[in-house]
Amino acid sequence: MRQPSAPARFDVAASLDNIEPVARLLEDGGIAAVAWGHPRRATYALLCRADDPAATLRLNDLKGRPPEQVLAVVGATTVAGLVADLGPDGALGRLAANRHRGAVAFVDDVFRTGPVALLLEAGDAIPSAIVKTDDAGQTRVLVVGQAPEIDPDNFYDQLVAYLAVERGVLLAGSSGNRSGERTYSTWDHEAAAADFGRDIDVFVRPLLPIPSRRRWDAPVSCSGFDLTGPEPVLIRHGSLHPDVFRRTFGHYVVSPDVQRIDGRQSTMGGWAERVHRAR
Repeated sequence: MRQPSAPARFDVAASLDNIEPVARLLEDGGIAAVAWGHPRRATYALLCRADDPAATLRLNDLKGRPPEQVLAVVGATTVAGLVADLGPDGALGRLAANRHRGAVAFVDDVFRTGPVALLLEAGDAIPSAIVKTDDAGQTRVLVVGQAPEIDPDNFYDQLVAYLAVERGVLLAGSSGNRSGERTYSTWDHEAAAADFGRDIDVFVRPLLPIPSRRRWDAPVSCSGFDLTGPEPVLIRHGSLHPDVFRRTFGHYVVSPDVQRIDGRQSTMGGWAERVHRAR
């Protein structure tokens, strides 16, 4: 843990009244730490403007990562439509058609299920900081989020949607931690503010008091799926068990290199959640 440092120059509570000033700072090239997810399980994300090279370089630097490391783009279906190929002839369109769905409705169902990271074929004219190109020249973009309609009062979701839709600004993001260290949750808000204070421009504090945690609550982390091939491929097992997504995917393949996050939901927990959601 780093020693406490100077606070961020802008410190606000996660109230919807503060969306405009936080959005303005991000639009101007700043970096923000904002909690994502239900307050009792929320973890911090670090956000910056995706098309601002100075901001993305700063974000990678404060994380302790290589300057050229590709970042995720944050948002749900609307953002996916801005950065990815959701056409009927693309990989996602074909995958959705095999399940008798349109690509947009298919993606929307996935994001409505819960926090998820979707690796998609990149669209045209996307900021280089969020595009990964493989050895075969295929370009992909990782879209991380969940449908904002799940929690219309959620500051993070509303901030991302406001910037993307109203201001035309895409946000790149990464987990709220230094490379190799655990991600801060809202319960760690004082430690997170002390750690990131000198390196960010705005710190968005959770509204207090934070709701009491239940014994089965795990800090939010995304399960991840690669949707650039003929079948969905699980690449990351996060806090929500990936089998919960079977109601949309049906069958999926598990990558031999799947990343398993500490605190992830157990198979039994995933089964219980599937039963609960089916009611």
